[in-house]
Amino acid sequence: MQGIVLRLTAAFLALGALLIGPVFAAQGRVALVIGNSAYESVSQLPNPANDANALAEALERLDFDITLLNDLSGAEMRAALQDFELSAAGADIALVYYAGHGIELNGANFLIPIDAKLKRDTHVEDEAISLARVQRAVEGASRLRLILLDACRDNPFIAGMQRNEARRSIGRGLARVEPPAQTLVAYAAKGGTTADDGDGDHSPYAAALLRNIETPGLEINFLFRIVHDEVLAETGGRQEPFVYGSLGATEIYLKPAAAASTTPAEDEEAPTPPPADDGSHLAEADYFAAISENTEEAYRAYLRKHPDSPRTSQVNSLLSGLVENDLWQTVTEEDTIASYQRYIAAFPEGLYAEGARTRMQRLIDLARARTEEAATPAPAPAPEPLPQRSDDCGHPHGIYQVTGVSSHDVLWVRSNPDRDAPTTGSMPPGAQGVGIGNCVDVAGYRYPWCEVRYKCVSGWSYSRYLGPAGGGSASAPETYRVIGVANNDVLNMRSGPSTRYGIVAEIPPNGSGIAVSACRSVSGYSNKWCTVTWQGISGWASACCLAGEQTGRKPD
Repeated sequence: MQGIVLRLTAAFLALGALLIGPVFAAQGRVALVIGNSAYESVSQLPNPANDANALAEALERLDFDITLLNDLSGAEMRAALQDFELSAAGADIALVYYAGHGIELNGANFLIPIDAKLKRDTHVEDEAISLARVQRAVEGASRLRLILLDACRDNPFIAGMQRNEARRSIGRGLARVEPPAQTLVAYAAKGGTTADDGDGDHSPYAAALLRNIETPGLEINFLFRIVHDEVLAETGGRQEPFVYGSLGATEIYLKPAAAASTTPAEDEEAPTPPPADDGSHLAEADYFAAISENTEEAYRAYLRKHPDSPRTSQVNSLLSGLVENDLWQTVTEEDTIASYQRYIAAFPEGLYAEGARTRMQRLIDLARARTEEAATPAPAPAPEPLPQRSDDCGHPHGIYQVTGVSSHDVLWVRSNPDRDAPTTGSMPPGAQGVGIGNCVDVAGYRYPWCEVRYKCVSGWSYSRYLGPAGGGSASAPETYRVIGVANNDVLNMRSGPSTRYGIVAEIPPNGSGIAVSACRSVSGYSNKWCTVTWQGISGWASACCLAGEQTGRKPD
């Protein structure tokens, strides 16, 4: 393959450096293409090497000076990046393509060589190659630094990995990144999700790249938008590519549009003057303007202006997808039976139809269970406990009191500083004489947990609901109730500020006594998400369906 350098081992790379010294690329395009398929400790991947070979050939046709490397060990990947860093220095465009396994650890991303074992989470930094190192390898390019990662596949290393530190999080897929200016990092699947390896010769992402990367006159931002739409459609909405980073106002083309010749050769006849413009050039310009804006109004304006354009069906498809995605976002934020019914009525065969039916049935089953539970007679009350002598446990132990707990609720005392720890007892609203000992900050909680003693009860309680007796804390904060939820539905409390997080509790319609600690805006949602506590359970809920019991206002 002319113009493609095959470098198979780190030894070859080191030998070349010794013999000829550093080689700096002239102004132009350079690319490092890596496909890791033959993993030694886990099952092999069929497509990365195929994807790398095919993309290297396409990039060569686009005038890139290519270094193609397949099935690299950790030492070979490090040597390849060192060598490529020299090639990228002073180049116009520097591109790295990687296909294979990747992993995210504590928010940092790593590419996995074929000889990695990753028996412990602490081995990741030693055996894998950080994405930050790849970014440093391309930063010497002057116009465009481009990193393409088809490395978001389900990771088989995680299942057998020993976790040494409980706070070292290992994510699904790769974590989002914030690259510097003039740098794009393109993922085959957006941060936190996984990509398919594909059933054919190429992964869905590589196949879409190969179909479009050599299109003349396709600006690079539009290239990735088309790849995004094709992969999303091919995978039935399961895989959504994403590009992180931004470019300046200057347009960049990997293959510029062919320029018409203005001077005929001596042995050729002068070309016939082109026919008058029939409007197709204007329609094409309006099409690219519409997809650049990517709004419902822009697509509808295009269809009104160019109803007979060859692009009409494509624009209708983009418009339908945009409307569906907007509706689905609203539906999942509301997360009610009625909202999923509304989506299914509009898009019975849509991308999210199966998920909508599954979630709707779950909500219906929960509503039915609550109805049956309400119809079941309450058990006979437990006998009253024997009275205790006041000198045993009745005397107060401290100067603190329970605050901010509604009249029908309690403040739980637990065996450890965590809401999932077993309870050792409880304290009623307004309880005074609470003694407080050591307080500690606990990850995931805004307020400390404190050792407490109240009458015969001792353990740990959340300090959000404790204050000095006699008004040391201002008046108790307002509590909230559920609004806008149908009688057969619920307000979901989740483990994080988004419908992507799991449900930790379901607050019934008109549920009250909900304590709200803080609210914040979340990208993609029109209403804020708030940290809430209800019946001793803490989590996140959308402010869309909460109102103050005294003021009627939404939390802010």
